[in-house]
Amino acid sequence: MTLAWDPPLMNEDGSTPPDVVGYKMYCGTNANFYSVTNNVGSTNSITLTGLDANSTYYFAVTAYSSADVESRFSSEIQWNSDADADGLPDLWERLTFGGTQVLGGGAEDDFDGDGYVNSLEYIAGTCATNESGMDMLMVERTDSGFALRLQTIPTSGGAYDGFTRIYTIEMASSLNDSPWTPVPGCERIVAQGQLFSYTLPSGTDLGYFRTRVALE
Repeated sequence: MTLAWDPPLMNEDGSTPPDVVGYKMYCGTNANFYSVTNNVGSTNSITLTGLDANSTYYFAVTAYSSADVESRFSSEIQWNSDADADGLPDLWERLTFGGTQVLGGGAEDDFDGDGYVNSLEYIAGTCATNESGMDMLMVERTDSGFALRLQTIPTSGGAYDGFTRIYTIEMASSLNDSPWTPVPGCERIVAQGQLFSYTLPSGTDLGYFRTRVALE
């Protein structure tokens, strides 16, 4: 795995040019806790080998000056092994399909034939081997009108370390080129395993609803 970063544009006090003579790469298997430090010198990339495909790794970089003054950490990134470069973490593939080269187990395949490709099942946290696993959003009639019910699925397990699942419910008046817009009150719902419920205001024109899911 190759890790690369952009050189800083200025010093922390805003002065330029930045007094940078080298970088240090920090690595660990827990977020914001680094057990390995590698002084990479003046280059702004490093190639790492021997990483455990069953582990999640976290990385950050610092810069240091000619006086050996070290900067604060860069933003942290995480890495899960994807040896077959299909966009799906190898760990998730093994847990879901039993291997990384299983027929029908690619990112754009639909292993269970439910109409949702495997990459969408990974993002949504649903079961990619069970065709009944994507029914998360419902519209129900209530005494006062209609309500949206969304069963959220929290992230868990090594393939999701460091990620949070975020939902937004969108609505369109028709399926013929009508724009999808977020339903007010149903934006950026953080998945905690809860049944999210939202009663549509009286007089809301009904249409079509969908759920947008992201890992952040």
